[in-house]
Amino acid sequence: MALTANDDPEQMRARVEPTIKQVVEEALTARGMTQTPAGQPAPDVYVAYYVLLSTNTAAETAQFFGATTRDWELPEVAMQTTNLRIIERGSLVIDVSSAASRTLVWRGLAQAEIDRARSDADRLARIQQAIRDLIKKWPK
Repeated sequence: MALTANDDPEQMRARVEPTIKQVVEEALTARGMTQTPAGQPAPDVYVAYYVLLSTNTAAETAQFFGATTRDWELPEVAMQTTNLRIIERGSLVIDVSSAASRTLVWRGLAQAEIDRARSDADRLARIQQAIRDLIKKWPK
């Protein structure tokens, strides 16, 4: 199976990971948190993220239902698809875990439809805004 830049996981990761990491760090810094450098004492929390991309379909079907009598009958008509929509969705999950107990203390989830007609810059701007909106929901 051949992969393109739009469906190769490594290429997608290279495109969005720097943005996600930067915006999460900025948003958490704005809330008074600081990143613990390597080799320093253990942090209070760990932050992880997951990006899920999915393709789904939505189909509308129609079938003729007519009254039948002896005088007038219609043959059974098979259902037909009258509208088929392919929907690409992206989900971003941000997990915050306690470093001491290694348990999840907060999860944020943002979902949106992927619009391939938008430029990469527009898509990255949507990701940035989604992260900022998610971090605002994290209790202080």
